[in-house]
Amino acid sequence: MARLLSEKTGGGDVLRLRAVVVRRSSDDDLTKRAALLRRDSIHGSFKGTIRVDEERNAFIANGNEIKLIYADAPENVDYTAHGIDNAIVIDNTGKWRDEAGLARHLQAKGDWDAGTWGLPINQIDMQATYLAFGPVTLLGARLFGVPIGLRESRAAMHLWRYIGWLSGVREEWLAVTERDGLRKLYHTFLTHDLPDEKIGLMGRALRDQPLTQHLPELAGHPRLAALKRRYLYERHISNSSLILLPTQRRQLGIPFHALPWYPLATAPFRFAWLGLLKLRGERAQEAWRRHSREKQRQLLQSYFADREADLIRPAAEHPASIDYRCPPATTITTTTPQTRTP
Repeated sequence: MARLLSEKTGGGDVLRLRAVVVRRSSDDDLTKRAALLRRDSIHGSFKGTIRVDEERNAFIANGNEIKLIYADAPENVDYTAHGIDNAIVIDNTGKWRDEAGLARHLQAKGDWDAGTWGLPINQIDMQATYLAFGPVTLLGARLFGVPIGLRESRAAMHLWRYIGWLSGVREEWLAVTERDGLRKLYHTFLTHDLPDEKIGLMGRALRDQPLTQHLPELAGHPRLAALKRRYLYERHISNSSLILLPTQRRQLGIPFHALPWYPLATAPFRFAWLGLLKLRGERAQEAWRRHSREKQRQLLQSYFADREADLIRPAAEHPASIDYRCPPATTITTTTPQTRTP
């Protein structure tokens, strides 16, 4: 891996290998590894020049310094001591294969405090999460009879594109249109493993949520509250059966005979009502928006019961806090420079 990256580095303006972490094998370890890098039994001769700097314990490959860091475990490496901040680590040892093993790299000394802030999320996971709320939501709304035109679609995708940008998703991975979003979402799914048992547990908890929903209007009528919760549960199962395939039904414990009776019965009326509101003009639409917002507020309150709903507010030293002071940005020169305007 070090050999391939060194050959493609060039002048260091596109990507640059800064260091290699190894175990010390002998006193002349640096010289031996340089000889192996010059000549490989599989890849042949190195395409470029390699010099050894024993004073700095580093290679000079094609004019770029590559330090040799000795460590017996990932968590024992201090990259900042070698002038490397915000290191991107590639593990090609083959020893650490699961999440627990690879997470040991996050315990290495550096800027990210994994013990306090938890494990960072990669770009693929962040992109998949934000896209699941963008084009997928628009597609689901249409299935339930909500007429969404090109103007509404562009507005919704613009909103979620901004949310993705605020979340840290790179600009080139943000979706512009619904079609672009569905294509990128499909590509991200190809990189994920099949759902494990944890996904099933979370899905079943969401499936059974209506059975424990807080109903303040029926606080003094336990039998009516139980009947309404059962109705909400069956409606929830009906809605889910419209979009879930047999495999997902089996994982979530939804019966195969469950039918999408609720969306099929209500979608035509919903489509006609929303179309009528458009014909009646902006005043009628605004009145319906106020009514819908109040229904949403009541539904949100039923989730929290008597608890006060509030925003998640990370501590000031957390990168997600609005009071967090970002470190000075690092300027990276590429072959096709682009200017990002927040």
